[in-house]
Amino acid sequence: MEYQILNDFIAQRSRFFIQETYLPQYNYTVLQGATLYSVENSGTQQLLSGQLDYSTLSNFLKSSVKLAIGYTYEHTPAFAQEERNDWDRNQFTLNVGLISNFSRKIEISINSSTDLNRLKSKQSEASDMLNERVSLGVRTSIIPKFTLKATLSHSYYKQFTDNQQTNNTTLEASIARKLGKNIDFSLNGYNLLDSQKSETLLKTAEYTGFSRIATTGRCIMASLSYKF
Repeated sequence: MEYQILNDFIAQRSRFFIQETYLPQYNYTVLQGATLYSVENSGTQQLLSGQLDYSTLSNFLKSSVKLAIGYTYEHTPAFAQEERNDWDRNQFTLNVGLISNFSRKIEISINSSTDLNRLKSKQSEASDMLNERVSLGVRTSIIPKFTLKATLSHSYYKQFTDNQQTNNTTLEASIARKLGKNIDFSLNGYNLLDSQKSETLLKTAEYTGFSRIATTGRCIMASLSYKF
């Protein structure tokens, strides 16, 4: 369990001018449509967090299993333009991991991470967000002098307030071989499904929107290293 207090927290505030205005404290006249940004000592920021961890060896699964449950509360002073708009965040986390131990030449790992956040400010309703990440990894050295690795990952994000959600699935793999006592060669494949892009679905009472942001596509890289 951890509790932190940050006194004299500095927050940013802004002021929008709908007409030309003289500011005597600065001896300056701002133009219509301008925005003045300033910082202010706004009080105390608080952070409370705690986590419970559990791990065990499962003979039934022939694996080591880890479980972690956490909670975080954060209070942060803030402004919405000139009005005070402090916000509070509550976060619940659940992490589950499994690593096989049934063979020295094959290792299988499964990891899952779930975050549930609720954000509430003084001027707005609560906003709930879910973030889920799952991965499956395989590592094997069945072939003499070669090491093969592959990881399949999926991430999911949903914001319940405006029904916005994002999905992304990726696959990475590599093969490595020692060419001598000090020489290593590897072939690495990234985004092998060519699917590393952000897809967002937004549904409201008025319309349904869909957006896609593409990133680096499928690629394969070779690496040769020598250790002195």
